[in-house]
Amino acid sequence: MAAMDLPQRPLERPLPATASPTERQPLHARALYQDVAERLRQKIFNREIEPGGWIDEQRIAAEYGISRTPLREALKVLSSEGLVRHEPRRGSFVNEVTEKDLDEIFPVIALLEGRCAFEAARNASDTDLAELDALHQRLIG
Repeated sequence: MAAMDLPQRPLERPLPATASPTERQPLHARALYQDVAERLRQKIFNREIEPGGWIDEQRIAAEYGISRTPLREALKVLSSEGLVRHEPRRGSFVNEVTEKDLDEIFPVIALLEGRCAFEAARNASDTDLAELDALHQRLIG
């Protein structure tokens, strides 16, 4: 099975001799497990891995051409986000969203959206409002 292409890590370039000690510190690319977590997150959102579905660690590690260590770290990230759950001696599963979950989430989302709209309106400049009006006119007209 061919490894899927994960984002390429930028190569380090030599710094000029005049670079300060702070500038000489290496920049670290995003960790592999973060890239894997993003890839799995998208598979979950796109329902390529069904709610309640078992996550086959061996198959995914082989598919991505990685060891199981970054995959397990990625699963820990997704678990902390509530997207997956780990069951000892069984593995990881995609969490299912229930109607009760939605009933609890939607009021919170509505409050947050209302607050965001309030803050946006309060902090908008005349230019922002003109751009918003032009966008609105394109959408309705």
